[in-house]
Amino acid sequence: MRFEGTDSYVATPDLMLAVNAALALERPLLVKGEPGTGKTLLAEEVARSLSRPLFQWHIKSTTKAQQGLYEYDAVSRLRDSQLGEAKVADIANYIKRGVLWEAFESEVPAIVLIDEIDKADIEFPNDLLRELDRMEFYVYETHETIRAKRRPLVVITSNNEKELPDAFLRRCFFHYIRFPDRDTMERIVDVHYPGLKKALLQEALEVFFNLRDVPGLKKKPSTSELLDWLKILLAEDIPPAFVDEARAYCRNFRKLIGEYERLTWQNKMWQRRTQGIGIVSAEDAIRLGLSGPNLRGSGLNWDIRKREPYLFYDQVDFDVPVYEAGDCDARARVRIDEMRESLRIAEQSLDKIEQLAGEPWIADERKVVLPPREELQTSMESLIHHFKLVSEGYRVPAGEVYVPIEGPRGEEGCYVVSDGGAKPWRVHFRAPSFLAIAAAPTLCQQHLIADLIAISASLDTLMGDSDR
Repeated sequence: MRFEGTDSYVATPDLMLAVNAALALERPLLVKGEPGTGKTLLAEEVARSLSRPLFQWHIKSTTKAQQGLYEYDAVSRLRDSQLGEAKVADIANYIKRGVLWEAFESEVPAIVLIDEIDKADIEFPNDLLRELDRMEFYVYETHETIRAKRRPLVVITSNNEKELPDAFLRRCFFHYIRFPDRDTMERIVDVHYPGLKKALLQEALEVFFNLRDVPGLKKKPSTSELLDWLKILLAEDIPPAFVDEARAYCRNFRKLIGEYERLTWQNKMWQRRTQGIGIVSAEDAIRLGLSGPNLRGSGLNWDIRKREPYLFYDQVDFDVPVYEAGDCDARARVRIDEMRESLRIAEQSLDKIEQLAGEPWIADERKVVLPPREELQTSMESLIHHFKLVSEGYRVPAGEVYVPIEGPRGEEGCYVVSDGGAKPWRVHFRAPSFLAIAAAPTLCQQHLIADLIAISASLDTLMGDSDR
């Protein structure tokens, strides 16, 4: 079988020739090229095209050649011998097969990917010379020689960050993937985004290749970055049916809230398990750093959307539910009431969307905001600006800032320190769940173990939020 590309991978004639030559000569294929030219994907697509199994070995700076063959776990064997395990007698139980061993044992010719070999130290390629040349290696612990049942095609990729030894290069069939020309790039884009408007594609490619030609550019934009950029360009606006579907959801959800109330407040078992359980006073809630429903359930009227309005919360009408008891029942009542208030906010937001139909909905600040889509087909400057924002981001003045918002579980805050670059120098998140978990022991004092379930649920902690 011959490799002729796939429906999702555009292979140039010289690349197909190189792959088929390596198959015919039964020699490793060494593929070089700048990042983003599809070197790693090549092995995956060759395996798919030829219906062969794929074994991948992604190289790191600490990777040793021996790991691709096998590893002997002497530590586990020593520990098992101390515990009297029967399997200690057979040393083969402690041999972990590597990628090359698995490929050599394959009953059908396999594809082996040794990805980014230039990351390893200089001796790594030399240590694999015999194994790749003869397709065999010796296992010293078991005194056996492992030979390839069917010779695999080994695809080795390199970003050319360091030179490879001459002895290694002589054993490989070498191919350099040139960066795609304009015609090839059009074919690549058509694979990922069929039916893309020709005018938009031509303008995008013009900007892209002009950027690559800028002299002194430290990192040239790659194919993957072009595809990411096009994905953003094609991002859909709000669908026409969104408002009607959202209103229908609000109407249905309002009916469900009544059911939630009947299941809780009108349920005597609920009342016995939550009222008077897990009480936290207003003073203790502040001391423990609680916020959101956990704070308002203790009688404190504090909501950032009201106290420090952001977005357009100062333009919508809603109430802040507050209960005085400070127990599990009070915290649950706050949350159920907030469902109704959230529906009020959502419905007012939908009204605003309809009122502003056709009006600008985002700031007209081109240094930080992407240009409107309609400009991208008529303005080269907008296309350039769009691409640079997506690929490079924008620079933030040096300084520090803390911005809180009112999340479902309380105050979600972000503290950012900028050194004037496009990436923050330091970022720290305030997670309300982290503080709620820390408060749990205080709320659980002098309660039964069975009460822990109600207390924990009423605090509404989320591990992902706590881990930030």
